[in-house]
Amino acid sequence: VEIPPVLFPGIEVDRDLYAQTYRRIFNILNIPGAVTLYPHVLETLKELKSRGIILTIASSRSNASLNEYITNLGLASTITYTLGGNDVANGKPHPEAVNKTLEKFGFKPEEAIVVGDTVFDIHMGRNAGTRTCGAAYGNGTRESLSDATWLIDDFGELLGLI
Repeated sequence: VEIPPVLFPGIEVDRDLYAQTYRRIFNILNIPGAVTLYPHVLETLKELKSRGIILTIASSRSNASLNEYITNLGLASTITYTLGGNDVANGKPHPEAVNKTLEKFGFKPEEAIVVGDTVFDIHMGRNAGTRTCGAAYGNGTRESLSDATWLIDDFGELLGLI
């Protein structure tokens, strides 16, 4: 499934101006504590890691920004590999980030699960041939995540799927 990069359908947007404005607002609002973990994320990631599961993150944000968040949120000891938007030529929902990750670890798509809270995350995983899990408590709605293999209402529910 290919979704065009549209901010506001039917409205032409100056992408450079949009990006500059986004960065300016992001830098103003990007203060310690502005982003927090959803309930049960840290303990679930620690448990999955203890089970030998390789945990990775593919994000649209830059790798530097992503790794800063991972460190600030106390996730660094649980995450094995990260790919930021500047690490791939094609952003979500293109499967490039998932394919690179699978290749790095020698996994087949059926051996992986992509977990995300947007339709772009779910389509990225589906486009790569993986199973997908929609986090219905995040940015997406249950309806927008309905293409996912599974839907969860709490991150801890992942333990029952793996």
